[in-house]
Amino acid sequence: MNGILLVAIDDLRSSSQDGASDAHLLLGFLFEHGLGVTTDLEVGVEHYKISAEAGSREALYRLGLIHHAGRGNVRRDDELASKYLERAAIAGHSPAAFLLAAMLEAGLGVHADLEAAFVWTRRAAESGHLDALAYLGSMYMEGKGTALDAEKGFIVLREAAIRGHSGAMVQVARAFAEEVGTTPSDEEALYWFTRAADAGDASAIAMLARAYSEGLFGAAQDLQKAADYDAKLAQRVTPL
Repeated sequence: MNGILLVAIDDLRSSSQDGASDAHLLLGFLFEHGLGVTTDLEVGVEHYKISAEAGSREALYRLGLIHHAGRGNVRRDDELASKYLERAAIAGHSPAAFLLAAMLEAGLGVHADLEAAFVWTRRAAESGHLDALAYLGSMYMEGKGTALDAEKGFIVLREAAIRGHSGAMVQVARAFAEEVGTTPSDEEALYWFTRAADAGDASAIAMLARAYSEGLFGAAQDLQKAADYDAKLAQRVTPL
């Protein structure tokens, strides 16, 4: 083992004995993943708990993840996981807020509550969580947990797309193609399908193959381009 790492771990242990929250958080991570120490999830959880009680929202989130997944000797307990995640979310941890929203939507460890799922998704999105932002747009589009508002959904999805979310790019492209929440535009639809395909989205690649094969979205029919996109799609299929 690297000597510097050994010294660092000893220093962390000394700091943790003094009640340092960050030291317990880091020790929890080291024991969880076996970095410089023997993997011991139960010891990691104990360090996370101490850090969490000292106010670490990241430790609360880690505890929520571990109990939600049920790893090693720690059994899955979605009810306990949701409590940790809610505490982290209230403290402003956006990934915790988005995972809590997913559990509320699915009724995992909590009573299913679409309105609460919407609220936590919105809070995560407002804190900068890109997946939450894209999903928030979908919730507006579908009226899931909130009133259906296609125009607002489109605005939110477009923001996520501009920020690089490939799934949102596809939804924006479809909105332009199908006149959902915005004025129709073949040019914009083709542009966003192309952006999504360049980002590796398989559904966008398949759509472009069809678009150039059939001349959709104002694109000139181009069988070579269609074949190129078909080949690109085939490359994404994992061989059995």
